[in-house]
Amino acid sequence: KNTQRHPRLFLFLISLCVCFMAGFSLLLCSSCRCNYGWRGSLCDQCVTFPGCAHGSCTEPWKCVCDVNWGGLLCDKAEHACLSSPCMNGATCVEDLDQVSGSKCLCPPGFLGKVCQKGPSPCDSTPCLNGGLCQDKDGQTTTCSCAVGYSGNFCEIALDLCNPNPCQQGLECHSVEGRFMCACPDGYHGRECGSLRSSCKGQHCESKGKHAYLQVQS
Repeated sequence: KNTQRHPRLFLFLISLCVCFMAGFSLLLCSSCRCNYGWRGSLCDQCVTFPGCAHGSCTEPWKCVCDVNWGGLLCDKAEHACLSSPCMNGATCVEDLDQVSGSKCLCPPGFLGKVCQKGPSPCDSTPCLNGGLCQDKDGQTTTCSCAVGYSGNFCEIALDLCNPNPCQQGLECHSVEGRFMCACPDGYHGRECGSLRSSCKGQHCESKGKHAYLQVQS
């Protein structure tokens, strides 16, 4: 009866008898050459379908999924929402198209695979005067201020005329994060450091030369 229930075991025993009758040792005759789709020392273990992740087989090339796993390759988690993977009050929905077996429907203001990213404190644009807001940890911010401004929120306009950047101590005006120098006649440039040509806009004689006028302040 046992041999009827286990035909492969019966065939294995017959092969041993044939080996002994042929005069081979037990070591040479104690291994089975398995048919395609079977493995193991007694060829009693079926081979699962290639890629079967969380499953087993009762016959070759099958993939019978374990508990809480589904999909063709048993690689999709079922009942994944039982572990409450979503954060910040998000709604979990089972979705076998997802590797995790579920997806999270985030409430307004939250992002991320499991809705782990909340509203940023930079959303309220706390930095003034063109400052760049940087979210440090989701709760605090730092402001990188534009030139001419300082303070935690770039609310302080710096006096760019102190010290005076204008050449020769000329009058300086600090306006909206930049400075302006009151250049006298004959000078131009950001700091009044360049001389103008006295011939600019005028016609000189054919043998004349351009001259430069230096004005003392």
